[in-house]
Amino acid sequence: MKNLSKPVAITIYVISFLLLVGLAVGNYYADKYSQIITTYLGHSNSEIVDSDDADTINSEYYKSDYQSSDEVHEYSAQVGQKIVEEGAVLLKNENDTLPLSAGDRISVLGQNSVDLIYGGGGSGSVDTSKAPDLLTVLNSSGFNVNETLWEFYDTGAGSSYRKELPDLYGEGDYAVNEVPLSDYTDDVMSSLEDYNDAAVVVIGRAGNESSDLTTESLSTGYHYLQLDDTEEEMLQFALDSFETVVVVLNTSNPMELGFLDEYDIDAALWIGALGQSGAYAIGEILNGSVNPSGRLVDTYAFDVKSAPAMANFGDFNITNSEVSMGNKYMVYGEGIYIGYRYYETRYEDVVLGNENIDNFDYESQVQFPFGYGLSYSTFEWSDYSVTEGDDTFEVP
Repeated sequence: MKNLSKPVAITIYVISFLLLVGLAVGNYYADKYSQIITTYLGHSNSEIVDSDDADTINSEYYKSDYQSSDEVHEYSAQVGQKIVEEGAVLLKNENDTLPLSAGDRISVLGQNSVDLIYGGGGSGSVDTSKAPDLLTVLNSSGFNVNETLWEFYDTGAGSSYRKELPDLYGEGDYAVNEVPLSDYTDDVMSSLEDYNDAAVVVIGRAGNESSDLTTESLSTGYHYLQLDDTEEEMLQFALDSFETVVVVLNTSNPMELGFLDEYDIDAALWIGALGQSGAYAIGEILNGSVNPSGRLVDTYAFDVKSAPAMANFGDFNITNSEVSMGNKYMVYGEGIYIGYRYYETRYEDVVLGNENIDNFDYESQVQFPFGYGLSYSTFEWSDYSVTEGDDTFEVP
């Protein structure tokens, strides 16, 4: 056999090395994505073999309760609506304002009414093209909705004010963007007279997977979890124009809700983010077909910055991080004493005498405590008594 020249030998070695590397890499990814490759090539990686007793064996381990994908989607939509129905929290209901009567002629105020919060950013996002809008929801629940006002927000002069939200990657800013009262047209103002059984004011606040809420003031001078001046103006206008005012809080985060008392709002309902089908719950709660029975899963403070955890909250970057989307960090110096745990533990310390009562006034700090929620139902009890034992209490 002839000896190969040095250049030819080097070339063969290099090609052989590259082939080996290619085979190793290819084998790794072929194994990792074997199911995708098999499906793409139209092959099967499994085979069903009938045994002698095949007729007596039930091989369908995970049998569906549904006959088609349409049935699955229909049931999923029902579950989505049920979650909002059972999770919505009635915060205020003076003089049994709610439920309203089916057939009521109502005006829905607020840019958020045509721009509902269905979900959050990132993995919490929702295909809003398949979600019902509030006009559809309220009509289906028997209400007559002021369509002149709706069209003003949806496609008219008010449509230029749209929520600004960070995108999937957290780029962008949060903003309120409520329509100033000065932009309301004469047609809108005159339409209110024919739809004045109640005003439903929708307040919306979003949340996002890739972007924390800012602690800085917005351009209006308010922070994101407060009402800004245009919303306050709208709320005052509603109170001046309607005998009944209902606030619907379509919010992902606890807001400062002192305005419910400051403006003497008749009724307030928190509905959270709605998902793809949950909006239908709004009309069913407002007309009384559904009794709101949810309870708050966090404390609503008059001032969200009153919690010590706010001292450590912010937008902090790791300057030398090379991990994609991994350049942020947060320090929880309070341990478990964040949210309701702080307010309730400190209240307990005052009650037990571990802290001076003058140092912490629970009622001036907390507007709605963890677990709070009203109901359309009323309850009565009698012959109620408690007997204290050595280390127990007995309730007959």
